[in-house]
Order: sequence, then C-alpha cells, then structure tokens
Amino acid sequence: MTSKTTNNPDAKQRAARSFEKLEQRSREAEQRISEQQKADVAAAAKIKRLRALRLARDEAEAAEAAQVAAIAAETPKPKSRAKAKPAT
Repeated sequence: MTSKTTNNPDAKQRAARSFEKLEQRSREAEQRISEQQKADVAAAAKIKRLRALRLARDEAEAAEAAQVAAIAAETPKPKSRAKAKPAT
C-alpha cells in the first residue's frame, strides 16, 4: 500500500499551477479595475470640459441677448400712423 506524501512532485506541480492560475486571475482583475478607473477619470474630464464649454456658450448667448436688448431699448420706435379710412 502506498500513501501520498508531500514530496510527491505531481502534487507540487498541481499546486504550483493552481497558484499561478490564481495569481494570473488576480493580475487580470487588477488590470480590468485599473482600466475601468482610467475610463471613469477620462469620462469625468470629458463631462467637465463639455460643461465648461456649455457654460461659456450660455454666457456668450446671454451677453449677446443683453446687448441686443440694450440696442433695442435705445432705438426709438417708429410712430405708427393711423390709416385713413376709405370714403364710402
């Protein structure tokens, strides 16, 4: 009768392969997390940039509207003339 011992090279190789697989999965998971974090940072930067552009555009439109309103307020409105009623 033979018994398994800890000196069995096959058992050590299986354990080593199992450990390597676990380490590889761990590294791949860390890499995916890192890539996702980079994508999140890039998306946040894009949102911040677009928000700044939108605010600048809105500010420019508001300034232009105020300028148009100021010009319209300064310009005298032409007097409307009453139309003569045709004689019947």
